[in-house]
Amino acid sequence: MAVGTVLARVIAGIPNMLSRTHDPSFIRDPDAFVEVRTPEEVAGRIASVLPALLAAEGILLVELPNIAPDGYGGWAVRIPLSEQPWADGEVFLDRTGRIALAGIPRSLPIADAPTVAAALLAIHAATACKPR
Repeated sequence: MAVGTVLARVIAGIPNMLSRTHDPSFIRDPDAFVEVRTPEEVAGRIASVLPALLAAEGILLVELPNIAPDGYGGWAVRIPLSEQPWADGEVFLDRTGRIALAGIPRSLPIADAPTVAAALLAIHAATACKPR
């Protein structure tokens, strides 16, 4: 299923997103009324539940790390690794447009997988936007 379709279905399924009807209560509210939410409240409701709803559909939101020049004519993303806090790993793009990994162990702890994956996606996203 396309990501846009999943997004539309998940957001449309959030209950009471735009408004909420309050039923009359003898002690609190003697009359029924409709509470209409502001755009900021709607955005807050979406933001509070969207990551979990998308994860249930197999879609993960990832914050991409910053890409910086590596000093050799390419671009790189530094990656802090849990089992070697003294030296960061690095994903870099060389002048020929190839991705290389440096300082990243061959056997990677599962806790470091999201960081390495985000670094690879950041390099990919940076190059996908540039004309060839």
